[in-house]
Amino acid sequence: MGNNRLFDRLYFLIGVPWLALMLLTSGSLTEIKTVLLIILMIISLFELSSRRIVSDSKQKIFVFVFCLYMMMSLSLGIILGYEFEISKDFPLIQYYLITPICVIILGKTLSVTKKRRCAIWNIFKYLTLILAILDVVKVISIIYGIPIPLLEFITLYSKQTTNELSVRVTNESSFFMLLPIYIYLFFNPEKNQKSYDRYIYMLIILFGITYSIFSGRKILEVLVVICVIASLVYKDGKVKIGNLFGKKTIVLFLLLFLFDIIFARLSNTLGLGNIIEMAFQTVINGFSSDAAGVISRVDNSNALYDFWSSSPLWGHGLNSYVPYSLANKTTKWSYEVVYLALLAQTGIIGVLLFFRSIIYVAKKLIIHGKKYNDRKCLAIMVGFISFILAGSSNPLVYFVWPWSFSLIYCNIENE
Repeated sequence: MGNNRLFDRLYFLIGVPWLALMLLTSGSLTEIKTVLLIILMIISLFELSSRRIVSDSKQKIFVFVFCLYMMMSLSLGIILGYEFEISKDFPLIQYYLITPICVIILGKTLSVTKKRRCAIWNIFKYLTLILAILDVVKVISIIYGIPIPLLEFITLYSKQTTNELSVRVTNESSFFMLLPIYIYLFFNPEKNQKSYDRYIYMLIILFGITYSIFSGRKILEVLVVICVIASLVYKDGKVKIGNLFGKKTIVLFLLLFLFDIIFARLSNTLGLGNIIEMAFQTVINGFSSDAAGVISRVDNSNALYDFWSSSPLWGHGLNSYVPYSLANKTTKWSYEVVYLALLAQTGIIGVLLFFRSIIYVAKKLIIHGKKYNDRKCLAIMVGFISFILAGSSNPLVYFVWPWSFSLIYCNIENE
């Protein structure tokens, strides 16, 4: 018990700052986040060793096979003559070797007690609320042109308020997993849920959806719609279409009415015209066939498909690329069409390994949600699948925290 308290304190002192930086910042303070993660891993390894905690053997075998295949694929790419410089292309080793190892270790050590899992859940909950509020305040301050020194750590990604509404900050990727989790729990509250949690979830949803509208982030807005529908029809591991016509739908329409009032006032206050109409137009324009982003993705997709078809089983190597169709001139292997690039680079074998991990996590979360009557597991499953869907057009599936958070709740049967 004494050891538990010691390690709990160490995880709190190191883990919370690391997680806060991961959720609230993106592309900055990398050195600090790396150092904190290294310390976190040292603590985890020491706990595993000193307390003789046994990890799931199937998980260890899978991670070993996955990492081995990906490093063999990287070696293949180097042999075939594709560029690889450790200073520039180290992310490949980070994503496909270091990240899986970190995930399996953190997923085990942070799940060993119910108290630890509850603490992690609460930390995520409050950090998500802080993230949602700060991002909306940041966006509004950008529109008004009023700098807020305390929010300088949240950096602007893009700004467009003429004809379209697209004011984005770099940490928005955190919403891809977190917002769906709390949308699900708002419409499917736990039986022992604390009364104030529902209000926290409501605030997260309110500010999260507000940000998604201001940002014009198509994938985020689409995920919100999908997750709302999924929250209405998917309950306790069963799909119930009849729920679309129940009390929750009435609550949804009331929320939409509330949003309409709020954004009508915001439109007048900010002088942006009709915000909802502009946001809708942004989504339509973004999906149109002549949009710049769509054109580049289609070109990359066609080139990668042809590239894959010449070596379908094992691909051309993890660091390979199509010379005449690049998305990034520095790290040439990096494409926004992430999964198609993975197929071309690592072949059918690599993609099967990758999606095997996704199926394992999703299946475990559903099983535990039913077995332990724990809607947190089902909510995390919805968030995890949303994160994977968003990752199809955004290079973010290599983040440590979404996989670790999900794996924590996959390991609860081993407590």
